[in-house]
Amino acid sequence: MRKTCCATFLAYLLGLRRMGRYVDADARILKAAAHPIRHDIAYELFARGSGTATELASAIGQPVNSVSFHLRQLAAVGLVEEAPRRSSDGRQRWWKMTASEGLRVRSERVRAEPGGEVTLRVRRRHASAWWTAVVQRFFGDDHSKDPRVWVSRDVPMRLTDDEAAECAQELYEVLQRWTTRGQAAEASASSSENARRTYLALALVFPRTDEG
Repeated sequence: MRKTCCATFLAYLLGLRRMGRYVDADARILKAAAHPIRHDIAYELFARGSGTATELASAIGQPVNSVSFHLRQLAAVGLVEEAPRRSSDGRQRWWKMTASEGLRVRSERVRAEPGGEVTLRVRRRHASAWWTAVVQRFFGDDHSKDPRVWVSRDVPMRLTDDEAAECAQELYEVLQRWTTRGQAAEASASSSENARRTYLALALVFPRTDEG
């Protein structure tokens, strides 16, 4: 049966995931990752591929000592780890995400843990608040004169559930390809020649109504 699905794509600038594909989240990991500063650190690290506390602090607008503390907390639950140095400055510790494609949440696994249901509710609440803030930032101002890229697309489609899953996978693969490209360029560029900035892309594929 075909259903009307809605695909939403937002791309916008933010000034501000054991090298397997994913880290499977448990309740402890979700609690650690829920902190807003750690959330921002993880996004920036994922975009860059690796970075120092100093770089990350500058990117997300937080003190270096605070970012260093939160990096250690993320490392304690296995979300980040030390990365090979990209400079000769031995005083700087480099960090990277432990999984190439970030955090994977399997609700049934988390729900089976003590306190798991409460953890999932808190995560949904935090995620809802974050997405709401993102959308409000995107649509809250007129960006017509901003030289940076601000793009939104809303596309209704008549798809089977299998086709919707295929569409979502293709969108993900496109975004992942550009993420990898940016990480590689970041690793090879010197700070003086690096004109890259962190963009964030959001992709949603979901049934437009509760039909069927």
